[in-house]
Amino acid sequence: MICPKCGAENQEGSSFCNKCGTRLNEMINDALEDNKMKQSICEENEGNKEQDKGVLKERETAKNNIEKNMKELRNPPKDYEEAYKLFVDLYSLYGQIYSQAMSPQGSLMTYNQDINQKSSEFSQIYDKIKVLEPDIETKAKKK
Repeated sequence: MICPKCGAENQEGSSFCNKCGTRLNEMINDALEDNKMKQSICEENEGNKEQDKGVLKERETAKNNIEKNMKELRNPPKDYEEAYKLFVDLYSLYGQIYSQAMSPQGSLMTYNQDINQKSSEFSQIYDKIKVLEPDIETKAKKK
């Protein structure tokens, strides 16, 4: 039996290390508990990594769909130019939020401040678009 503290070899069944005097059974039990805990944490981390990969893939797919839709909205009719400009602003903020989500930068405090500011701006532009929406629907029905 090897002492986990000093590495000395001891006879099987020894209660104490012959070299350093450490109680062997307690040290071994503590080491086993530590290993179980480490293994549990590692397994949990692996599960989280797989879950994160799925979330990141969903975000990437959503961004690609939004990019495709934005390309289709180019050159809007004159009646829709104001709404289009708001959508471009909204898309720009979305891109910035997406970049921060995919590759966070700054301290926890500055990251949160940046995301909160961008989210607030995003909400303001979105509210403007909702105000324009009735006009857009009315104009679309006339054509």
